[in-house]
Amino acid sequence: MRILGRHHGRRLGFGLVCLLAAEFLVVAGCWACCRPDDVPPATVGKTIVGIGLFSLGTAAAGWWLTCRSSLSAATRPAVAVAGGLAASLVRLLPPLALLGWLQRGAGEDQFPPPLRAVAGGTLVASYLVLLLVAILLQLVDDRSGGRGRPPERPN
Repeated sequence: MRILGRHHGRRLGFGLVCLLAAEFLVVAGCWACCRPDDVPPATVGKTIVGIGLFSLGTAAAGWWLTCRSSLSAATRPAVAVAGGLAASLVRLLPPLALLGWLQRGAGEDQFPPPLRAVAGGTLVASYLVLLLVAILLQLVDDRSGGRGRPPERPN
């Protein structure tokens, strides 16, 4: 059973590659800019990479849901709307919950205050950049006619 057609499989793959490239740039930028003096560099690196992988996972899951829901956009618009809402929730809720946990200070023993600042900054930067990439991918896909078209009606 094929889950996605050839075109939609390419679309999904292209989107995942774009998200991965964007997240790599965010992680590299955070590594270059955010290094507190009182935290070992290896710990900072692990934190930045871990937050980056978490953000990439939520963005990839949201993009997969977007691709799946757009398959039935022309014939079942309610499914497409529900899929779009589900993709937005998958993209938004886990990073928001993690950011709230970091801001609340619940992980004080794992994340001292300077490391929490790095983790929070990396999370916000990753979320915003990956959201921008997902929006641009959706705009490019809409312009190229990637959405399902209504079936042809015989005259």
